[in-house]
Amino acid sequence: MNNSIDVFVEFCFKGETFTPSLTIDLDQLLDNKKSLGATHVALAVANGIDTYSYLYEVMQGYGIGYCKATGIAADYLDDNKFDFSAFSDKWHKEKAFTALQSLAEKHLNINNLNDNQALKNCLTDAYQLGKDA
Repeated sequence: MNNSIDVFVEFCFKGETFTPSLTIDLDQLLDNKKSLGATHVALAVANGIDTYSYLYEVMQGYGIGYCKATGIAADYLDDNKFDFSAFSDKWHKEKAFTALQSLAEKHLNINNLNDNQALKNCLTDAYQLGKDA
């Protein structure tokens, strides 16, 4: 799917301005069933900031900014804010649809599930039943 986003935080410590940044592969993040909850840690590690330092403690007091989203993630980025929850929901639906489309092609020779809404709904409901079980 190729979804990524740049994360950053800008803060001052001892009169010096810091702007650590990092590009996050959102597909990999969601494939590994993770969230953006540990972004401060990831930023620190990627930028050589010791997570047991005062510099890190100060950094944690500042909010994360987001920019340069790619793929469908770009639809959920607005003014340096990223709606990860809405993106995650859409990402999971897109991934499920891709899998269902593959099954429809393999077993039913249907190249586009969107052309057969009843079948698409049936497969989507079956997928959801299996997921909920």
